[in-house]
Amino acid sequence: MKNILIWMFDGLPLYRANINRNNSNINLPNYNKLIEKGVHYSNVIATAPSTAMSLTSMFTGLYVHELGRRSYSNEDSEIPSDTVSLFKDLENQGYNTYVLWDAELETGNPIKYKINAWSGSNTKFKHFRRKSKSKSKSILGKISHKVTAKKGGDWLLGELNYFIDNEFSGPWAAFVRFGPELGERYTKSSNEVTNYIPDNELFQFDSVIGEFFSKSREDLKVIICEDHGKMLGENGILSYAFNLMEGTLYTPILVVDSDLPHCIIDKTISLSNFKNIVLDREVQYTKYIYADSGYADQWHRKTMVRKGKWKYIYNRDEWPVKEQLFDLDTDPNEMINLAQTYYVDPYRDNRPEGDTVSKLNSPSGLSIDGEKLCNVIPRSDWKDVLIILDELREERLRVWELQGVKY
Repeated sequence: MKNILIWMFDGLPLYRANINRNNSNINLPNYNKLIEKGVHYSNVIATAPSTAMSLTSMFTGLYVHELGRRSYSNEDSEIPSDTVSLFKDLENQGYNTYVLWDAELETGNPIKYKINAWSGSNTKFKHFRRKSKSKSKSILGKISHKVTAKKGGDWLLGELNYFIDNEFSGPWAAFVRFGPELGERYTKSSNEVTNYIPDNELFQFDSVIGEFFSKSREDLKVIICEDHGKMLGENGILSYAFNLMEGTLYTPILVVDSDLPHCIIDKTISLSNFKNIVLDREVQYTKYIYADSGYADQWHRKTMVRKGKWKYIYNRDEWPVKEQLFDLDTDPNEMINLAQTYYVDPYRDNRPEGDTVSKLNSPSGLSIDGEKLCNVIPRSDWKDVLIILDELREERLRVWELQGVKY
């Protein structure tokens, strides 16, 4: 049987790239070439904008609200006792299992990252052989763009090849995490394309993928994935910031295996299907898709319930508002909150409290801020909007009540 490489790129903003017919001028030729011959799940929604939470879902097949955890504390580390982890399933199929990542992901918070579902398995944990790294002092450093002494993705690729050749004994299945550290030779990659420095990470990703597959990998089944994305300034958000916007939750999965026929699967699914995809099991298509930014009792918890094009978000901390509803077909950038009663100009600058918008300070040139939303947004289906809002609102409430959360 083929060895399995699960190759995860932490927090990669793939929504900005020209894949799946996205309207973008950021071309990833190597990744797109792999899509043309692989199995591409092009519309996958993360279960959480958090590495720890997302990995737990990926390895168990459970949504965050099904894990039984109420916070990040050690006391809340349990998950359902009948849960079989991805690693245990792979071992049952005859694989030796490995995890290759930075040592700090284990030692820094073992409960968050070395999840209990792995207990009972024989997974061996390996660490990149780092000597030192230096963080950028700019604002970009705060959104995970670091220049390392080991040259970022290029160095990580060298490490991956070393472990494949010397440390993994077959048949093996390895989960490998690449962080967002940026190599020095990619620091100007975006200059001729977008002139937006954070996009350099995408060019590094594509180069690393191309270099890896420049050699024959017929003996490997490779799953290229991510735990979550991140925002790069859209909606006023930098990085993932525990938000539930589409740029953060968009996590496509690409399976490269010469034994599988090429296929593009456009139907929207949850990242909770990751385990099924790795194990070649049937993907689950469900009525609702969920995402959470925190566990049951955390004050900043936000919960998303999605049904088709409709996306509902409940913000416990009321930021930016208590409830949001978006029609992703007509409003893919999530600018118009259909759950609000009155229109708020999304492009309006920050006016002093009590001030009113006017033609002079509204880019639209219209004084419509504060008007009833149904009178401003020219929809013919407002009755349907109210019906779906009630439905998704009730589904969010149902999920929380299952956890004993009443608000």
